[in-house]
Amino acid sequence: MPTKTASVRLEDGLYNRIDEHCVKAGCSRNDFIKNAIELALNGNKKDDDVVKYKAHYDRFGNYWYYDLQRKTWVCQVNPKNVKNG
Repeated sequence: MPTKTASVRLEDGLYNRIDEHCVKAGCSRNDFIKNAIELALNGNKKDDDVVKYKAHYDRFGNYWYYDLQRKTWVCQVNPKNVKNG
């Protein structure tokens, strides 16, 4: 799926609050903002829903994120878990 980059200027206080939330939730700033925008556009503005779909690493080091458009979890497999041959 093609993507585009969006840019926004945030006040220091808001930027820091987003970072603090991401550290607690274990998600990246980019994933949090994308999920927050998607949820807001769908009319759902509860903070808990953004956290519910937070990106995370599983115990094997695979990276999981929720694709709100396709409504499914996506896994980026840790290359260390792939056996060759």
